[in-house]
Order: sequence, then structure tokens, then C-alpha cells
Amino acid sequence: MTKSFLLSSVAALALVGVLAGVTALPSPARQEPTAPPEPVGSPEPIESPEPVPPAGKPVSPARVKLREAFGLQRAGRDKEAATILKSLDPKTLDPDEEARRHRYAILAALRTGDRKWLDELNADDDHAKLAVDLLLLTAMRFLKSGDYDECRALLERVQSPQTLSEVPRRRYLELYARLEQLTGHPDRERIYVAKLVDFASGWESPVCQGCHGDYKKFGNKITTIDIKNRWFGERFGALLKAQGGTGVVRDAAQKRLTKNPKDTEARLRLVYLLQAEGKTVEADKLLAAFPWAEMPGREPRTPLQLAVFP
Repeated sequence: MTKSFLLSSVAALALVGVLAGVTALPSPARQEPTAPPEPVGSPEPIESPEPVPPAGKPVSPARVKLREAFGLQRAGRDKEAATILKSLDPKTLDPDEEARRHRYAILAALRTGDRKWLDELNADDDHAKLAVDLLLLTAMRFLKSGDYDECRALLERVQSPQTLSEVPRRRYLELYARLEQLTGHPDRERIYVAKLVDFASGWESPVCQGCHGDYKKFGNKITTIDIKNRWFGERFGALLKAQGGTGVVRDAAQKRLTKNPKDTEARLRLVYLLQAEGKTVEADKLLAAFPWAEMPGREPRTPLQLAVFP
């Protein structure tokens, strides 16, 4: 048997349960992105027990309960966690709190064998999210094995990737960027790395800091990141330089910054472009405007749950 046949056979068995959640919808046609990259609003192997509240605001009672439930689940005390999670009314929670409660509750229902509760939790439009998470992990394994067609086929099954939550959406973009690089499609790769650049520019947002902030150590202070040396930024600059698109992107970014100096997407794109051109002094001046960018002389605040994927 060939390597491809073996992997495909094993994957077919492994994905029976995974694809059940996503094959109810028709599979879209192969993605052939040709439009210029548009901003798309970063790894989270384990949920952060300390979601960071907006600056100046105390932690809500609901978040305190969610933090307690998280700790109980990590200790294997899911019955106690389930009691807490069932006491929280989803209608009284903000979107981030509700998303966390739903994820914790899914695990609690599964671990306690509460089928009725599990069915209730999955009786909504988001019931396929877990299947998508597993699908992306399987696509990553195909990519690592060099089975590019299998990887692409799985990625094409993801419906409306722009509606995915932060972690799966970032993983989707990263997998596609790596896939297009390995299969020799630089134009399409550029679209995905550009979206990753825009994604990373929102590091200080409550959504990102909800996972990567370290409330115990730094309170409401934003954690820092070595944004200067991220792989997608290096690829973005290298592709622009190779494809002769530096002038257009530079003009567009500078125009946006002139109009709005707080435009983080335009600023970060320009940083990576200047780095690719060897203009490190200019790039560092722009980078200094990000208070969360790690730079010489600044106190580092190490983020939680940060790792490279895949």
C-alpha cells in the first residue's frame, strides 16, 4: 500500500465522528482567493483561568464562578464544576462569559455522563464548533505528513471561517498559509499571511488578552509579545518584496496611518514591509508605538498560552 492510501484509510475512520458535525452542510467549492486581503479580526491549548477584565473594571461575579469551575475541572472535580456552571444563566452573561461557560459545560456534561445536558448544550447553531476544532487538528496532521490534497480537502469543509472563534480561525489561516507555501501558491499564501498580520495587530484587545493576559502577575496590564519576529510577518514582507507589491502596500498603509494614527493593522503591515527592505531603524520607530511590543529597555510581561501552530 502507498503512504497516501494508508493515511487516507486511517483518517477516514478517525474522522467519522468529526465530519458528522460538518457534513450536514454542502461542501464548498475549492477556495481560489483572488481578492486583495481584507482584515480578519491569535494558541489556546488550555483555557486561561484568569480572563482579563477591561481596564478599570472589576472581575464580574460570573467570571469568578467561571474561574472556580475551571479550577475544579483541572482537578478532575467535574460534578462540582457542573453544579456551578448550571447555576449560571446564559442570558445574563456577556458574549465572552457565555462562550467560556459553554465550553466548560460541554466538558462537564461529557465527563459526568449527562447526555440530556450535553444535547441541550449542542442544540444551537454552534454545535459543530467542536467538530471543526478536531477537523483542523486532523488537517494539521495531514499537512505534517505531506498529504497536501487531503489537508486541503478538510480545510475546504470549514463553513464560513470568518465566523469561527479566535483560536480556530487563527489556526485555519495558519494552516492555509503553510499549505499554500508548501504547494507553491505565493499569491494565495500572501492573502492568508496578510490576514494573520491583521489578526496579530489586535493583541491588546480584550478577546486576545482574555487568553494571553496574566491577571495574577500583571493585573490589567497588557502582556508583551515579540511581534517583530513572528513568522507570518517575515513571510508577509518577503512575499511583498518578491512579488513587487511593496510600493502599493506602503502607500496604502501610510495613507491609513495619516488618517488614523491608531490604525494598528496598517502600522504592523508597514513594520514588516520595512523590515523586509532592511530598513530596521524606521521599522523599530513604528514598532515602538505598540506598548505591548517587546523591545530593548522595556519590561517584558510574558503572556499565557502562547505557542506556534502548527
